[in-house]
Amino acid sequence: MDKNAQELTKLKSKVKSKHKDLAKKRKEAQMKKAIILKFAQDVHKIVSTKDDKAYIMGIMKLNQDYVMSQQAYLSNDKKRDPEVIEELNRQLRYMERSIA
Repeated sequence: MDKNAQELTKLKSKVKSKHKDLAKKRKEAQMKKAIILKFAQDVHKIVSTKDDKAYIMGIMKLNQDYVMSQQAYLSNDKKRDPEVIEELNRQLRYMERSIA
């Protein structure tokens, strides 16, 4: 009987940890869904713009908000030379200003 009680408590703890994992995954999915919805709204807002300058600025803002922030998130795993990153960012800003 004692062996069954131990197995039962072990299984209950597994179920509890799985419920925590499920809640965490649901929260992550909701956050991703919110990001996708915001991105779609931003794209729709930019596409409905009649002004070419505002369109270009909107595309650059999308790049800064979504692409560059994702690169920063991914680069946490990979160490890069800060001087190289700063130079690339400087060149990117220059190119953005030249097309705007």
